[in-house]
Amino acid sequence: MPLSADQSRLLATDRWRWLQEVLETWYAEPLTAADGTSTDELATVLIRRRPTTGRPTTPDEMWPGALPEVLVEWFLLVGNRLRDVRDSPATPKSLYGDQDGIAMWTENKAESEGWWTLLVGHDGQCFVNDDRFEFPTVPLPTALHAMVLSDTLVGVNHGGGWDPWGKEWIGPLGKISDRVRGAAIEYDEPPHTLSSTHHHPLTRRRCGSPA
Repeated sequence: MPLSADQSRLLATDRWRWLQEVLETWYAEPLTAADGTSTDELATVLIRRRPTTGRPTTPDEMWPGALPEVLVEWFLLVGNRLRDVRDSPATPKSLYGDQDGIAMWTENKAESEGWWTLLVGHDGQCFVNDDRFEFPTVPLPTALHAMVLSDTLVGVNHGGGWDPWGKEWIGPLGKISDRVRGAAIEYDEPPHTLSSTHHHPLTRRRCGSPA
């Protein structure tokens, strides 16, 4: 199935060009029109109140207005393709938030341990809802690039992305390509190696030292 007109247009822009490279390097299936959410579907998206303290919902706590433009673009590209791995990317059917932001990516931990959530604001900028993490405020496409790569590496390392029944490596954008080799990031000690046939720069990086 070919790309939709929206996907073709967006992949040609500077802020989404990375997505095609990630799919070609790490994933088994190319992007298709079926992977994107339609504009009609996005027009009916509901944003639920953020599930935190259980306080009664008041009008000024709700997310006002339309979705941020970059969030619409992300879902037009891959809204139907997103998968939980170690963490959980938001989908058009699972959006929640309040007047501060919409949750885009949530760490998978027990509630008793606490977790961070990556939020996007009205201006399309992303931030983490926990001051303990030094996550800079960046544009949504930049944040998603980092999170997709991070959970892709987790999937290759069998951490939550391993499908024990189908014997497949699964990342946030689906099945990992058979061309990808290895099962761990390279450390100084011991020397475990993660690599792909495309030799992505992250696969040659040592922890604690420059790429």
